[in-house]
Amino acid sequence: MKLFFREPLDEIYQPYSNFTFCGKPRNAILSVSENFLNYVLSILKADPILPPPVSMTKWSELISILNSHWILPLLYQHVARLPDEFRPPEPILDRMRTVFQWSRSRCFNIEQQLGKILAAFKDSGIGVLVMKGLSLPTTYAAATYRQTGGSSPFLMFLDGGGGLNIQCPESIMMNL
Repeated sequence: MKLFFREPLDEIYQPYSNFTFCGKPRNAILSVSENFLNYVLSILKADPILPPPVSMTKWSELISILNSHWILPLLYQHVARLPDEFRPPEPILDRMRTVFQWSRSRCFNIEQQLGKILAAFKDSGIGVLVMKGLSLPTTYAAATYRQTGGSSPFLMFLDGGGGLNIQCPESIMMNL
C-alpha cells in the first residue's frame, strides 16, 4: 500500500516553515523522508507496507526523531505484532522495545507516585482533578502511551460564594 499525499511533501510543509517544532534537533521531523513517513503512517493505520530499504544510519536517525516526539512506544506496540517482513531491522526493533519498556516502567512508577500524592490531598480534605497525562485512559488505553510530563493536578476549593474554585498552587503541593 502506498499512501498518497494530495501535494508533494515540500508543499505540505511550506505553511509550517515559520514554526519551530519540538524534537532533537528542532524541526527534525520535517526532514523525515516520504518513504519513512509512508511506512510509519501505514503501521499506525494498521495497513503496513514493507519498510524502506535504507541504511542503519537512516533508521537510527528516524528512531531518534520519533523518540523525541514520544511516538516510539505506540509504534513499537504495532510493529511488534507484525510479521517479520514488515518490521524494521532487528537492532532498530530492539531500540524501540527498550524505549517501550522504559516508558511502561516510568508510567508504572509515576502512577504509584501520583496515587500517593492524591491520597495525601484526600487525607487533607482537598479535592484534586488530574487534567492530563495518566488521567487520560479513555484517550490512550495503555499507560505506556500516556506520557506524563504534563500531568497537572488541579486543586478544587469551594469559594466563599459556594462556587468551585480550581487552582494549582505549587506551595500547597510542596508542603504536603
